Amino acid sequence: MTHHTKVLAIVANYGVEQDELLVPVRHLRDDGVRVDIAAPDRGDIRTPVRDRRPGETVRPTHALGGIDPTDYDLLLIPGGTLNADSLRLRLEAVAVVLAFTTSGRPVAAIRHDRLTGEGPYGRRFARIRTGRCGRRATGQRAVTGTGSGGARPSR
Repeated sequence: MTHHTKVLAIVANYGVEQDELLVPVRHLRDDGVRVDIAAPDRGDIRTPVRDRRPGETVRPTHALGGIDPTDYDLLLIPGGTLNADSLRLRLEAVAVVLAFTTSGRPVAAIRHDRLTGEGPYGRRFARIRTGRCGRRATGQRAVTGTGSGGARPSR
């Protein structure tokens, strides 16, 4: 990516895993990429660490309803137990994902089966995950929809 590349990260104000947001954002910014973070509202984003303890607090750049997806080259959707469930129920988040997927721009979704293939809004994105729109998902089985991503059921 070049310093002219603009990346949009969309997250919920609570429930995005700290490292799944901050590690890619910091790496991109260190490489000179402009990264904006959009959340449902302009309040602080509180990130948990492994869903157990409080992580860093991040100030979003924009509210989801106030961004124009066409201004960005790549969409980043960080993971987190509550993040996907919160985002897929927000029409403005679904609209952003659709804007990227229908225009052919890349989407980097970290652990997001729920946003990209399940649930009432996620079913719209199942074509992307399965490659029926000419695009393929890569990564852990949980992302590609072929399994549990290596998780083992407890006994």
